[in-house]
Amino acid sequence: VYVERDVRTRAAAEHHLRKVSAQSPGLLPASVLDEAFSGTLRDVAQISQDWLRQQGRMDILVAGWECQEFSQAGIRDSCYA
Repeated sequence: VYVERDVRTRAAAEHHLRKVSAQSPGLLPASVLDEAFSGTLRDVAQISQDWLRQQGRMDILVAGWECQEFSQAGIRDSCYA
């Protein structure tokens, strides 16, 4: 499951991951990306225990803080400005 609020960031991540998949399909099969990017979840704050139960077995769930302030692909509106 890939979760990202920003449409541009989500598109960039999918683009780059699909390039990795094309170069190393054994490492990252396209079917895994199809499933990861097919969800409608766009905000990690929407994840609930009920949602997790509905997903069934999940190999990994990674979450972190927003990095738009620091990302070259983001809006670069740093909190340190």
